[in-house]
Amino acid sequence: MFYLQDILSSSGIRVEGFMGSQSPPGGLQAVHVAICTIEKANSLVNKLLDEGNITDLGAIIVDELHLLGDPSRGYILELLLTKIKYVSSNSEEVQIQIVGMSATLPNLESLANWLDAELFITQFRPIPLDEYCLVGNKYYDKQGVCVNTIDMSLTTEGDNVLKICLETIQDGCSILIFCMTKNWCESLAQSVASSFYKLGCEDSEAGSVLRSQLKSDNILEVLEQLKNCPVGLDQVLKKTISFGVAYHHAGLTFDERDIVEGGFKSGAIRVLVATSTLSSGVNLPARKVIIRSPVFQRQPINILTYKQMIGRAGRMGRDTKGESVLICTEAEKKIGFDLMMGSLDPVKSCIESEDKYMRAVLEMIASQVVCTKEQLDLYSKCTLLYNQEDKSATQNCLLENTLEELKNFELVRIQTEGEEEHFIATPLGKACLSSSMAPNDGLSLFCELQKARQCLVLETDLHLIYLVTPYSVSSQWGNIDWIHMLTLWESLTKAMKRVGELVGVQESFIIRCLRGGNKPNNIQNKVNIHKRFYTALALQDLVNEVPLADVAMKFQCARGFLQSLQQGAATFAGMVTAFCRQLGWKNMEMLISQFQDRLHFGIHSELLELMKLPSLNEWLIDSSEKIPEIDYLTKKYCGIDFTKVLLKVGNQQKRFKNLDTSEGLCLKAWALWMVAENQEKALRSSLQPARSVIDIENQIAKILANCEYYGIIVDKNLASRLLIDVRNSQESLQKKAYKLCGYHFNFNSSKDVAKALGIYNGRKVSTKKSVLSSHNSPLSSTVIYWRKLNSILTKTLYPLTEKACIYTEGDRINPTYTMFSCTGRISMHEPNLQNVPRTFSIPVEYLHSVPQCHSDDVVEFNCRNIFKAAPGHVIVSADYCQLEMRILTHFCKDQVLMNIMNSDMDVFKSIAASWGNLPEEEVDDDLRQKAKQLCYGIIYGMGNKTLGQVLDVSEMEAAVFMDSFYKTYPAVRVFTRSVIDECRAKGYVETLTKRRRYLPEIKSIVGAKKSAAERQAVNTTIQGSAADIAKAAMCSIDSRTDRLEPKPRLILQMHDELIYEVPEKHQHHFINIMKQVMEETVKLRVPLPVKVKSGLTWGSLKEIKF
Repeated sequence: MFYLQDILSSSGIRVEGFMGSQSPPGGLQAVHVAICTIEKANSLVNKLLDEGNITDLGAIIVDELHLLGDPSRGYILELLLTKIKYVSSNSEEVQIQIVGMSATLPNLESLANWLDAELFITQFRPIPLDEYCLVGNKYYDKQGVCVNTIDMSLTTEGDNVLKICLETIQDGCSILIFCMTKNWCESLAQSVASSFYKLGCEDSEAGSVLRSQLKSDNILEVLEQLKNCPVGLDQVLKKTISFGVAYHHAGLTFDERDIVEGGFKSGAIRVLVATSTLSSGVNLPARKVIIRSPVFQRQPINILTYKQMIGRAGRMGRDTKGESVLICTEAEKKIGFDLMMGSLDPVKSCIESEDKYMRAVLEMIASQVVCTKEQLDLYSKCTLLYNQEDKSATQNCLLENTLEELKNFELVRIQTEGEEEHFIATPLGKACLSSSMAPNDGLSLFCELQKARQCLVLETDLHLIYLVTPYSVSSQWGNIDWIHMLTLWESLTKAMKRVGELVGVQESFIIRCLRGGNKPNNIQNKVNIHKRFYTALALQDLVNEVPLADVAMKFQCARGFLQSLQQGAATFAGMVTAFCRQLGWKNMEMLISQFQDRLHFGIHSELLELMKLPSLNEWLIDSSEKIPEIDYLTKKYCGIDFTKVLLKVGNQQKRFKNLDTSEGLCLKAWALWMVAENQEKALRSSLQPARSVIDIENQIAKILANCEYYGIIVDKNLASRLLIDVRNSQESLQKKAYKLCGYHFNFNSSKDVAKALGIYNGRKVSTKKSVLSSHNSPLSSTVIYWRKLNSILTKTLYPLTEKACIYTEGDRINPTYTMFSCTGRISMHEPNLQNVPRTFSIPVEYLHSVPQCHSDDVVEFNCRNIFKAAPGHVIVSADYCQLEMRILTHFCKDQVLMNIMNSDMDVFKSIAASWGNLPEEEVDDDLRQKAKQLCYGIIYGMGNKTLGQVLDVSEMEAAVFMDSFYKTYPAVRVFTRSVIDECRAKGYVETLTKRRRYLPEIKSIVGAKKSAAERQAVNTTIQGSAADIAKAAMCSIDSRTDRLEPKPRLILQMHDELIYEVPEKHQHHFINIMKQVMEETVKLRVPLPVKVKSGLTWGSLKEIKF
């Protein structure tokens, strides 16, 4: 999934995973490519069929098609493909392509005929595979010919595993060893690691090879990752991984398995001992594969399993060949040859049993895709079973028996329409479909839930957890330690014992099992109940936030096994919730629904809501207010109390709470209109200048609506190339950082970055740009550049490429503007182009290891270049110069500042000169930058601490700078104090056009809130006035250019900068209009100079001199 996300995200294609209990936000409708397990895919197709949206599906790609023959899951895959085949053949609107792939399918033609598919076969293998069987010290090839013998002087466990491992490691490659049991994996890994330790201590050739090949830095990094796992570093893993050896099986947690897999891919782990599940579940190729034995539980291993295991041999791009070695004793020699020379068994249908066939029929009836006997007959002929068996009466008999069973179990009923009988799913049948549950499991669950509805123990979570514990756990547990079970039972509370008794747990039965007095043939159902209850006890500890390792120790099971049970139970909880919902059991649904998330995350119920909290809405006037209901607004502003009056609806009179949905909506719409009318009257009476504000806002709304509608052209090819360049540069920076640091670390973690830089002191450490810049090292610079590129990716390129599928005609993208900010500034989202950075550069030495490159060589990244003008048009930009500083000067009337603003000098250089009492020519860039930051620090209401961080000085020095600035320009301090005092008196501040912002916290007794409100008062007065000027200019430009045809269009509003797409023939005329309007629309005590640029792309604009 992650690989597909990586290669497709740049094209705007969203790839998401549907696995277990987790689904992406928005569901299937919000994604383009869904990666699913077989069960989840079947569930999604059921939903599409039930909702009539199956036409939304374009293709189903099935990897490992040989799973059709899997005894446990194969029938679900056949079910899924049969449904697709049936609906595709019976509806012209459904055009779903099926693509099946497998490297181990013997009966290809049979399956191709079943799916009416084109058959493509290739024998090409990028990396050649050599198969060998090792018997004693002799190697045999696939033809059974002895091709080599090996030296027996170096062995372990009486075999040649160590010798093969050393040979492979000496060649700089890795080796994968398959064992049949988890215990064998661990013991063999420890044995190999112990031998490596002994050899590494010797002054021999083998010891020298090991010391040169094992990467200690990478090994330490893997151990560090394991140490940071929730369960900590397992001591056995620590002993083995320290010498480049690890094991992998289901007993490890998900995190441990991921880290071990990553370590093997990176080369830190050179020998990996695993169970056979790794061969089919994870793609971890190695140079050489050893299969430790051809026998499992006294039976030869399956040829398919053998093929899957040897298929891991040979890494594309790393190896020139792959080798597999099957180790056999003399007694196992024939079995080994049979595996190497034998052919795969043909894949056969697994749907022939009654319970599986029953599910196949029920799901189609419940989805309302088929309902008559003729349709069911056609559907049954679409199965693989029908295509592989003789087309005789056997099929009809199976269908007849299945329909009879479904009727007997009340999963379907017959409804007669005319002379035709229709099969209709009952609510119970529908519940089985919506929960993706097999009919037999659905019936068992129905009986359990019915019983629980009559008597449910709510003193503890145990009863509900038992109900969501999957039935399959009984087959997953081995033999339970009945002594331990009895000990647990005796330690339970009365409420928990009551739950056990209700579900069928008996102390006498546990004692009989302990004594071995029960015959297995008669007690399996009771054993299953006790295993489920035992599992439920473990799951209860997990949802009560008992650590996983402690629960695993308490219940005598592997951590990974327990984690798998936990995730399986979370998925089953979702199924049970859907089951209850379909049956209309609302109370049961409400009680059970919490456990899907609780089991998935292992948390108390109190934390569920905290996890679901979205970002809180901020109110523009009073952030402490709650969201008002319409009845509250009507009562407050119109004097009408809906809760007390009778409302006339037609010929009836109703109370507000008794209105149906449509009546309530009509009333709310009328009430909203009434509130708006009364609010407008109140505004007009209390605010005389409000009319002009409203007029401007209305016109701005129209301008921005047109701006959103027309959008801006994006060069998609250039954007894709830039995205690739940025990602490649990021990877180069990462590699450089890892090389400088000596190990891998997380760039997004302040703690990890601080550790890498050597500034971590055990507490929270800031690693923002100013801190990194002060560190002044190659590593800190690398992190700064990486974060800059990461910001471009996350804030610009990814949002743009996600929008690629909804570009309008002409490759235009349509951002959304928001006018209703606290200060009146216009903001943008989806995507936010106001954050697109200017051109910036990175020194080549940070990106490439090129010795001959000059130190001043740089690589430039120009994100703005991807936005371009339409053919026959140019982009024109006009930007106010120091607008907010000029507004501050206008308000404070400081004579020195006014003289500077009225001159042609560099504004901030002049401010710095008068502030520092220096000649202007002596002001350096550093002093000018400090003056600029001080000015904007006042405008944005920075405190001494924040300003000190910006200026990279102490808080005391920042206070001195601020004080000296105010002494140089005393009118500025008078102005800021007057704004704050007036706000405290009135409760609000006003901008240049009398726009108000209410700040009730300015009277707060809480110091932090009061200080924040004071800073907001100054900031809103200046920044809000700047927004007023920009809006007034936009309106004037729009009015002055009405007669131009075609009319110039606003394509971007960048606060103080306006960007238009202008026809080339109007370019010079428009520029003159634009400059004149922006400089003269609003008159201040100081001029408002405007800088105008034009060009074909946003990133290549050139200044126009007047």
